[in-house]
Amino acid sequence: MYSAIALISYMHIWFFFAILKKRNDLADIAWGLGFLLLGIVEYFSLGAELNPRSLLVLFLVLIWSVRLSTYIAMRSSGKPEDPRYTDMRNGWGEKWISKTYVRVFWLQGILLFILAQPLLAALRLPGDPLNLVDILAALYAMTGFIIEAVADDQKNRFKAKPQNRGKICDVGLWSKSRHPNYFGEITFWIGISIFSLQYAKALWWVWFSPALLILLLLKVSGVPLIEKRYAGRQDYEDYKKRTNLLMPV
Repeated sequence: MYSAIALISYMHIWFFFAILKKRNDLADIAWGLGFLLLGIVEYFSLGAELNPRSLLVLFLVLIWSVRLSTYIAMRSSGKPEDPRYTDMRNGWGEKWISKTYVRVFWLQGILLFILAQPLLAALRLPGDPLNLVDILAALYAMTGFIIEAVADDQKNRFKAKPQNRGKICDVGLWSKSRHPNYFGEITFWIGISIFSLQYAKALWWVWFSPALLILLLLKVSGVPLIEKRYAGRQDYEDYKKRTNLLMPV
């Protein structure tokens, strides 16, 4: 209950800033930090019991969320609004404020809450000492975090070179996968879900969240938008032929 109220308030604050700045892409910055907010509020609403598992889960979500939101903020700093959001707002006409409220911030808030269920479930686990499942879950999540962070850094470094302007990034992890950052994010949240393997009652709904994340990234808002952006480019078609869609192997 408290975490849901906190998230609603949080998304409203970002909505008002987005209206003032006419930058709906602020929702992307809010996304990562929203998970951290939910985790902190849930942790304290449960009595802030200091146990190794809760602290480990919070630490993992802390480094993931802060890195992601910082990366997106730095990427958009000094640049115009993401064209995806500009096109949406222009298409909404005079109703852009109400549609921004519903289709951007309310929708993202609902998705965020659903996708954060593995985090909330892990924080509700008993405060037992760490065991093998916890260690495996943490290692899995850290692997995803590192892959996502390295992929973003490699792409940034590639784009920063003038000679690469307009070229397809195909170095490092990007030479093995067309979307290694998405693979890292999926791996991270599967890792957070693994914590709940110790609590059988949570299995049926905790695993819905990473499944939904995979669906969204592969079929809705992730891969399809990027692949569509490069549709028709011969260099990208060649890149697709020699590079896996997701797994960097």
